Amino acid sequence: MRDQSWPAFARFRSWALSVAAHSRGMMGRAGGFQFERGPGAMWRGRVEVAPMNSADAIEFRAFLHSLRGRSGSFGLPVPGNDAAPASNIVGEYDTCNLVRDGGTARFSDCTEFSDGTSFSDTWLPSTGATAAGDTINLVSSPVFAVGDLLTIGEQLVRVTAVNATSIGVRPRMRDDVAPGTAVTRGNIAPQFRLSSDAPIVPLVPGRSREIELAVEEFY
Repeated sequence: MRDQSWPAFARFRSWALSVAAHSRGMMGRAGGFQFERGPGAMWRGRVEVAPMNSADAIEFRAFLHSLRGRSGSFGLPVPGNDAAPASNIVGEYDTCNLVRDGGTARFSDCTEFSDGTSFSDTWLPSTGATAAGDTINLVSSPVFAVGDLLTIGEQLVRVTAVNATSIGVRPRMRDDVAPGTAVTRGNIAPQFRLSSDAPIVPLVPGRSREIELAVEEFY
């Protein structure tokens, strides 16, 4: 199944992702090889899931097998900077049609605080970039820092540079970034899939052992 939600009880013990470049090559007439880095770089890595009680472990086993191998996908929660963004959100791109000042935390599901205050985490829509670009232009100066993880549209990127209203990102964007595309940080869960067969969830009395998953970005 695709677009599954990651089980809340499956906590990470360790998390390691890196960008895997897509390269291609050919052999010339003289016998030498030439390689170039092509588009379509993706995130790959491993996550180690901490031990859990037996009931949760059995449910987690069912979750892994429901993915049907590499054909299924799930939202993988990734560490990010969840500090409250600045208040320069452009109203027409605000998911909840509400502009709030003062650095209020915002969340894109448009739910509300207990006092009825709306909030959204979508911040700073991009103003456009070329296909496979590594620079994104924003509508105003960002509060991102180098190293932050963001989702632009549905793609996971890491910030490599911040300059005025532009940010450098890695990997390069695989698709055009249309004006108004949301740039989101903090509580993000880009789509990933297993890059190997679903592992066995080993059980001992009362709990499971730690489980390591090999994962890669799904697109």
